[in-house]
Amino acid sequence: MSAVEPLPYLTQRQALVLRVIDILRKDKGGKMPSVREIAARAGIRSSNPAVYTDPLRKKGYMTAGKARVKGSIQLTAKAEQWLELYRHSDPRPPVRKVSPRSPQLELPINP
Repeated sequence: MSAVEPLPYLTQRQALVLRVIDILRKDKGGKMPSVREIAARAGIRSSNPAVYTDPLRKKGYMTAGKARVKGSIQLTAKAEQWLELYRHSDPRPPVRKVSPRSPQLELPINP
């Protein structure tokens, strides 16, 4: 029996970028979006696409495309697996609901 390798951890921003790629790809009929389209949709202001694509590439979620070629990045099988598991989940960490009078919300007051 082979062990199942866990998927590498994604930060909130990386998860957002992966979901944006998935959404844009569907909107474009299966064609991969450009890094500019990804940045615009994800609200990333950096003019350097490596800022958000390199971490995903290093973790094995995408392959680097040719420089200056639109739509040349590709998602890997690992990315497709992650999207299948988490496509509809919220990328933000869960917020614990507590009552307003809960002792967890009381802050120490310095005299």
